[in-house]
Amino acid sequence: MGTKFHLSSTVMENHWTNLFRTSNNREHSIHTRTHDFFSSLNTSFIGPSFPSAPPWHNKDVEVDLTLKKFINKKTDNIKFLKQSALELISQYDNCIHVYTDGSKMDDIVAASFTVPSLYI
Repeated sequence: MGTKFHLSSTVMENHWTNLFRTSNNREHSIHTRTHDFFSSLNTSFIGPSFPSAPPWHNKDVEVDLTLKKFINKKTDNIKFLKQSALELISQYDNCIHVYTDGSKMDDIVAASFTVPSLYI
């Protein structure tokens, strides 16, 4: 399992019923079936890895808030907003683009992001 305290981690642990078979216990556990499957692959399995430092410690990240200074989403023409955004984006063709959005209504908050270069 990817994390030690995942809810399903106990299902993946070896169980005494795997060691002491009875006539009522003929089925193999998920642990045994998974272990047998990965053992049959004859390859090493490497789980997900994470960087040692959190991403907010990365000092190379730049956020361009230029548009915030001279446009107004509520009053400006939608075509002007799109053209302004595309013009600014074109200045960063050699960078990784990360697009974010967020909204709040009453007590409900939502946020999302996408990195198009990851979806080749």
